[in-house]
Amino acid sequence: TPVGAMEDVALEGDEFLSSHPDKAEIPIAHVKEATAFYIVKTGTPDGRQWAISKRFSAFVDLRKELCAASNPERAKVEALEFPPKKMFGGADRAVVKQRKDSLNVWLSSVLQLCASTRSALLSGAG
Repeated sequence: TPVGAMEDVALEGDEFLSSHPDKAEIPIAHVKEATAFYIVKTGTPDGRQWAISKRFSAFVDLRKELCAASNPERAKVEALEFPPKKMFGGADRAVVKQRKDSLNVWLSSVLQLCASTRSALLSGAG
């Protein structure tokens, strides 16, 4: 497979669970040219780790996807507290810190929800 190319791989059972992120944190947030970036560090049970930089809008988009009508866990995701959008001041230090803290809680809750859903699906309960 060429570098950077995606390959479809069918994973089952424990292999499936060990290949998906089971933890994530946002240890750092920084502002560059009046735009806030949140560094997300994540890892899988099999030991793979990586870090990515995302804007707040990426989390908003992710939440929209998770709250889509086709998601059976939609109501649970909608019930999770999510930081509000700001018309102005989104790059203010206090706002960025508060969002980082809130996004950490939200992201952790989403991963817990995903893990329990995957477990239920694999056990045949879902």
